[in-house]
Amino acid sequence: MVENFDFKKSIELLLSQDIDKEIFEKYQSDCDAIMKVICEEEKNYAKYFDDYSNRIARTEYATKSMCVPRGFYCPSKIIDIISNLKRGKLTKRGKYDFIYNFDENGQLIFIRRSNLKACEFIKYDKNYEFGITFRRRNKIEAITECEFYDNGRIKQFLYYHRDSVESKNVILEKEFYQYDGDKTEVTRVQFIPKDLNSLNNKSIYSEEKYIFSKIDENKFQYVSKQIYPKIITTGISVENIVRQVNGAYPF
Repeated sequence: MVENFDFKKSIELLLSQDIDKEIFEKYQSDCDAIMKVICEEEKNYAKYFDDYSNRIARTEYATKSMCVPRGFYCPSKIIDIISNLKRGKLTKRGKYDFIYNFDENGQLIFIRRSNLKACEFIKYDKNYEFGITFRRRNKIEAITECEFYDNGRIKQFLYYHRDSVESKNVILEKEFYQYDGDKTEVTRVQFIPKDLNSLNNKSIYSEEKYIFSKIDENKFQYVSKQIYPKIITTGISVENIVRQVNGAYPF
């Protein structure tokens, strides 16, 4: 397990640097594109629910997982290694939080969270996977995207989350995976767009690089970490960022 992440220290580093304009525009463009998809898909909950419910061939259950996208089946290979977050565990039907539904081909297609009344519908296209999470039926609160190499290893994982009630407090997270023998390098990016957060209309970008030794296809052992935090603007007090961001997202 990696040592506990010092969020305040990281923010202080963020405030001391400037982000490259090209990087900012790239991730802002990603957020804009995702918002366009959300606007197009938000009306389709009933259609997805009916279609995916009819395709269920097998169901599994898992215990509660705090703040991990998709819980036990989270596509990220590192989220529970670099943080104190837990995926949860598969369990019998007695006590559960996640309900995982698979189609006849064994693909995970439909996930329900019992305590949040949230549903995620997953689409597949060759080496690409796209998930839409609805909450309260008519609000999309998260988008997940995964890209895989031809050998099935994960290449890229994207997670976009927003407050589904007010459509604010948005965060975009990306993980990029590269493999070299038994070593895996993961670049993890977090971007908080300026127009959709409570940080006084300021955008924040951070980048972390991790190196892992591979144990098997599903587990990694931490080797080293390098952090390259950046911010596109300065002038915000550290305490204010810590208070507001930590209040919305338990980094």
